[in-house]
Amino acid sequence: MSNLSIDLQNYIDEFYCLKDKNYDFKILSKVHYNYKLKSCKIYKYKNVCVCSVHDNQDEMDAVKTLINTSKLKNVSTIHFCNKNSLNYAKRYLRDFGIISHYCCEGKGVMFLNVPDCAS
Repeated sequence: MSNLSIDLQNYIDEFYCLKDKNYDFKILSKVHYNYKLKSCKIYKYKNVCVCSVHDNQDEMDAVKTLINTSKLKNVSTIHFCNKNSLNYAKRYLRDFGIISHYCCEGKGVMFLNVPDCAS
């Protein structure tokens, strides 16, 4: 049995996340293991991995938007919750086409319709 108080142990456990695989989950308190870790939801797009509980919410929104957009065939526009989310996603926007311009007060991006440009 641990000599740490339950409050202290729970506080320490808050820093553990399912996306981190470098530690032994058996050391977590039973309370945390049964509730908090199961509330971690991991989203991954290419080399970016974010947790819905432990990571920046703007970055999480960016990754979730990129994941959802990548399931579409012809993307003409992508809109994010705010400018910060769009900034997190900027390095991946070329995956969806040639950027025409940014819109919606910096929360959206429009892409060129390549077949229309060819004619």
